[in-house]
Amino acid sequence: MSSSSIPQLPTSNLLAGKTVVVTGSSRGIGRACALQCAANGADVVLHHFGDELSNSEVAEMADEIKSLGRKSIAIAGVRAVRSDLLRGRAVDGSQGEMSSS
Repeated sequence: MSSSSIPQLPTSNLLAGKTVVVTGSSRGIGRACALQCAANGADVVLHHFGDELSNSEVAEMADEIKSLGRKSIAIAGVRAVRSDLLRGRAVDGSQGEMSSS
């Protein structure tokens, strides 16, 4: 799904300086929510199923979020998002802060 297929809503700095966690963010409503939050100034945690298709979709979306000047981190799987966030783990298992890519 390209960003052009998502209706463009008005943007603001409503979420500037905030981090938003969106579950089911690889497609559909979750994807639209994640992109709109980024367009409104938020950094975004992209939680997704973790299969080959959702990994690809989230990688594409991370590029879209980066083009908006925001940061993102992807977390795959059905396990608790909270524990991954507390550990600072991305899909690849790396430690650290959100990346711009």
